[in-house]
This record gives sequence, C-alpha cells and structure tokens, in this order.
Amino acid sequence: MNIEDQLPMQEAQPRTEKEEKIVKDAYRLLEIFDEKEREIIISIKENRKIWEMKDSAQDGSKEGERVVQLPTLVANIESSVADQMDNMPDVQLLPEVPGGKETADAMADVLHYIFDRRNYKAIHKELMVDAHVAKACLIQTVWDEDLNDGKGDVTFSRWPIENFRWDPAFDDIQEGRACFKLAWYPKEWYLEHYPDKARYIQFGSRISGIEPDYQDGRGETITMLIEYWYRRYSAKDNRYSIHVAKLAGGALLEYSEKDSPNGIYDHGMYPFDLFTYRKIQGTPVGRSMIDDFIDVQRRANRLSHYIDENARMSARFKLLVNEASKIDREQLMDWNQEVVQVNGRPDDTQIRQLSVYQLNPQVDNHMQWLLDIIKRESGQNNSARGEFGGGITAASAIQSLQEAGTKVSRMRTVDYQQVFKSVATKVLWLAAQFYNDERVLVITGAEKNQPDKEITVDRKFIYGKPVKNRPLPAPPFTVQVVVQRSNPQRIDIENQWVLQISQMFAQNGVQVPVSSVIKMLTIPGKDRLLAAAAEIDARNDAIAQMQAAMEQAGQQLQQAQAENAALMKELQDAEKMAQGTAGSQMTQTTMPTLPSTPNDPGAYNL
Repeated sequence: MNIEDQLPMQEAQPRTEKEEKIVKDAYRLLEIFDEKEREIIISIKENRKIWEMKDSAQDGSKEGERVVQLPTLVANIESSVADQMDNMPDVQLLPEVPGGKETADAMADVLHYIFDRRNYKAIHKELMVDAHVAKACLIQTVWDEDLNDGKGDVTFSRWPIENFRWDPAFDDIQEGRACFKLAWYPKEWYLEHYPDKARYIQFGSRISGIEPDYQDGRGETITMLIEYWYRRYSAKDNRYSIHVAKLAGGALLEYSEKDSPNGIYDHGMYPFDLFTYRKIQGTPVGRSMIDDFIDVQRRANRLSHYIDENARMSARFKLLVNEASKIDREQLMDWNQEVVQVNGRPDDTQIRQLSVYQLNPQVDNHMQWLLDIIKRESGQNNSARGEFGGGITAASAIQSLQEAGTKVSRMRTVDYQQVFKSVATKVLWLAAQFYNDERVLVITGAEKNQPDKEITVDRKFIYGKPVKNRPLPAPPFTVQVVVQRSNPQRIDIENQWVLQISQMFAQNGVQVPVSSVIKMLTIPGKDRLLAAAAEIDARNDAIAQMQAAMEQAGQQLQQAQAENAALMKELQDAEKMAQGTAGSQMTQTTMPTLPSTPNDPGAYNL
C-alpha cells in the first residue's frame, strides 16, 4: 500500500490531477529510496555517535561495562580536516570568448564576494567533518530571494546526509529520478509558515523506518517536512528541468512547477553536491575515515581497557584471611588502627596477600601498534601532525617527512576540488539567471593598501550582450579551482624559494626590487612592508638617477677634457708651425745670398 494512503488528513485537500501525481510520486519514491538506503543511514548515525566518543558497539570484559575510548581516531579526523582547511579551494574563471579576460576577472571577484558574504569557509569546515565522519557531506546551492533586502542572492547550506535520500539506482545524484531533503518541525511552525494549508496536514504522522531527529520531552507533536526535488525531460529541447515540491503529513504545501513550468533553475541540475571521503562504486556516498579504521580503534580500546583494569587491580590489595585467626576485618582494613589482634601466629597460614600478575608487555606493544596503524594508514602519521623525534631539526628533512605523510590528504584535496568546481559552476549560473537588474558590488581589496573597487554586474555584463531567451545558455567562462595554501611549513618553503631566486638574480647582476620580492612572499603585515619597500625603492631609484646623472656628467667632462686637449695640441702645433715659418723668413732677410763672383756688376747693387 502506498505510504500516502496510510496518512489520513484532518481535512481533504483539493488537488488537481497534476498535484495528485506529484504527491503520490513523492511518497512512492521516498518509500523506495528509504528502504534501499536504511542500512546506510543507520551506519551514518552510528558514526556520529563514535565521533562523539559514545561508541555503543565497543565491547568490554563484562557485558554493559563502559570502556574508555581512546581519542586517536577522532584526533586523526581533526588533523585531516585541518589539512583540508590548509588547502581551501579558490575559484578562477577563464574566458571562452575573445576579449573576455577583463570580464572573467571581474566575475571571479563576484564569486569571491558571494563565497565570502555567505561565510563559506565555516561551511567548508563542517562539510569536511561530515565527509570524514558520515560517509559524505551535502551542500545545497540555491537562490534565496529574501537576501540583500529582498533583492535576493546566492546562498549555501550544509545538510546532514542522514536527512537526505537519493536515487539508489545511480551513483551520481544528478542522474537520479529525484532526491529528498527531510526535516522535522512542530505543529506551531506549520501554522506560522503555511496557515492556509495547515488544516490539511496530519500532524504527528510517521513514515515507517524514518525516525525524527528529536522528540520533545513533553511529547510535543512534530511532523516531517519533505522537500521533494524532481526533474522533467523535454525531448523537444533535449534538456531536463528541475522542480521542487514541499509536503508534510500527506498535504502538498507548495510546488515550483505551478509558477515555473520550465524549471526553477536554468542549469537543469539538482542544487546539491556531495563531498565523499572515499568513493565507492554504485553509490553517491562512500566510506568515511571512521568506517575504515573503527575496527582497529575498537581493538586498541579493548587492550587499553585490559591495561586499565590491571592497573586498578594493582592499586588495590586483596587478603586471604584464615577464619581460625579470628582477625577483626574492620580493624584489618582500617589503616588508622595501629594494633590488630590475631589468634595465633600471624604467618602465611593465617593471612596472605594476593598479588596481581603483571600484564604481558605484548599487550601494550600490540595496542601501540594498532594506534600507529590508524595514524600511518590514514595519512596522519607523527610527521604530518607536527610530531618529530630522533633529533630531526633540518627544515628540508621535516618538509620531506611531512610531504610523505600528507599524500593521502593531497589525494582527497583533488577529489574535493572537483566537487567545489561544481558548486562554483552553480553559483555562476544562478548569478547569470537572477542578476536581471544592475547591482553594484563593492569588492574589498585583498591588502589594506589596495583600494576597494566597484563592479556593476547584470546579465548583459556576464554574457557581453543582451540575453533574454530562456533557458539561458551556459555562462561564457571556464571554472578552474586552485588551492589557497595556508600550511605554515609549506608557506615557509615557498618563501625560501622566492628568496633564493631573487638572490640568483642579484648574483647575475639583475637587481630585483624589494617590493617585487615582498609581493611574492606570503607573510603577515605585507601591506606595511610593501609601503616601506615602496619608499626604499623610490629612494633607491632617486640614488640610481643621481648616480646615472653623475656618470653622464663625468663622461661629458672626460669628453670635454679630451676635446680641450685636442684643441691645445692643435694650438701648440699651429704655434710651432708659425714659429718655424717666421724664423725662415728672418734668415732670408738678414743674410742675403752673395754673388759667387766679385766681377759681377750687379753683385753689390742693393
């Protein structure tokens, strides 16, 4: 019999044929999905208890005895989650059309703005904990019309995977026939939120196998709210349209297909994404770290319990007393009693102390071996957790050990990046669909000395042209995911690389500006250092200009001196030439040539 038929309503709800089909399909599919996934849901809830250090399946030496649970597995989960927070994903956009680089960079800033406003970093931490504990974690990316003073905006919500049902026939929820979000609310909540539909709800009704999250101690009536996400296929358009309906106690409260027959979101995808710790074929959820190591942890807990029992027994004493000795037991057990009377000689025949045998050292060794297995095989060995022994102090050796110990975390990071890419793609789609009117976003600079900038974004800005046809085409950008590294050791190594490269440039005669080096470093107070470096660079530039001017003046002086020397040489040569010419003329004037013969009549005719 259909579940919906088992839920008599307070008042018959009038429904159209389409609405009746939505209700019947919702309860029918929920029944199928829950039956197939019930064991997984039970296991997830057990893992939650283990995470809370309340493992009900931990066995002790006596039935019902509480066993101390070692925190090794829980600490490993926290350390692994910290690794993922050190590798927070970040989004970049690449243009798919010529000349779209500037728009792609601006839209990347818009996505950063949305993630920051919705405090995604805190959500990401909860998601990572769920992935390590509950087999998978669920994030929902939707448009909330109540945000930004009624203008609406994109928002995220983390949802417990145990309150979610997916199509068990597919290992990708996007391929499924439907999926369900489940929540429980008291009667007053329905009266406030659905006053016109509350009279159709059968309050307190239950669906077999689905237990509520809580039950008020005073017997308050709570009823499950079903958020039913389904899709319709259009052969004409060759696409799926996504719809949502809300039901409670057999009543249909609302459904999107009434107002949006072509789908609530143009991207045609369910607004959910699953992060899984370790993917398992055939199911969208996987195995958690608890699933992988709880058996080893339980055995270590049991051995720890044996050691604890032996220590407690050793801390107390037990006596065998012969009744014939007539020893007063109260006096014997009272250490303040200085004298105890004994009938006869107080030897081993009268009184004897029982000794507790010491545990075999193999018990402690085996427990430590099991705990080391958890650390080592989960990728959270001592090196990855920052615990170093054996006198290791070299930074390069520490870095090598940490890199080797975090291979598993790096592999998980790659998987989580792909899921984050899907989330960022949905954000981009929603912005393109619902940013109809211009909205001005103030993007705060990453550094204090960087000015804020305003981005006016709307659908025309995103597509580069007016787009009115619905459904919208895909936004013209390719989403890429990069890692925001915040691991101190990794940052230190990268900073060392920058400094070494700048030194290599300097050794080859290429001076790298101080501000350029600081920009490449990841250090606190970078904005103050950049301001100081700018002053230093400006001073160095002024000194360099002065030196260049002095060198140029020196060269000009040398050139003038050379020209002066050349002129002086020419002058000297001219003087010498002039002196030689003058001397020759004077010789010819004062000493005329005498005739060779005195008989020449003109010889003395002067």
